[in-house]
Amino acid sequence: MFRDSTARAVVTQVFIAKSLVREYIRAITKMKKGTIMHIQLSGKAAEVVKAQVASGSYADEAAFVSDIVLKFEVYHQKKLAALNREVGIGLDQADRGECVDFDFDELMQEVDEELGYANAKP
Repeated sequence: MFRDSTARAVVTQVFIAKSLVREYIRAITKMKKGTIMHIQLSGKAAEVVKAQVASGSYADEAAFVSDIVLKFEVYHQKKLAALNREVGIGLDQADRGECVDFDFDELMQEVDEELGYANAKP
């Protein structure tokens, strides 16, 4: 059970993550082509943007936000690559039989009991 259902769940999560990265890349590509976006920031986020522009690190707010979005894209891609490596390790282990059969519902019940949530569920 572990080998098939867990592998399937992990592969599904990786697929979803890759889809999200593709969406970010499409958004970034549109921004590079001059798509105008209007955003509102408040509180700490607005303060950080203003401080970076005031320090001279960026020409204006748009330059700062664009830089942060592009850096986020790189960060997200690295994170996804690391996740893919870990999934590969897990799948290799499962292929070698280095896995444990378990019942997910039983495991979650044990976790709930340990955390004191056993009676909180409907």
